[in-house]
Amino acid sequence: MTVQGNCKKTVKLIIIFGLLSTGLPSTSAVLDDLITGICIEEFKTEMKNASLSIPRGMDQYTCKCFISLLNKGSSLDSAKTICREKASKKYNL
Repeated sequence: MTVQGNCKKTVKLIIIFGLLSTGLPSTSAVLDDLITGICIEEFKTEMKNASLSIPRGMDQYTCKCFISLLNKGSSLDSAKTICREKASKKYNL
């Protein structure tokens, strides 16, 4: 990832954590949409870096799983790992 890519990712994370610290419920539709957009972008980058093509619907499936687990209190790393495994099984990767 380039320095510019790292900066964009850092800014997005600051925005997310800023919104989380406002006290709004984590199930807020605006926050979910923001996180979903970032999730899909990161998912596509990881798949591209792994030289894998994305099966239709896998990005949405994985990111919906991720949001669901975050809203249930999972950590970012835990949600990412669990959803990556579920998607890999579902889409036979």
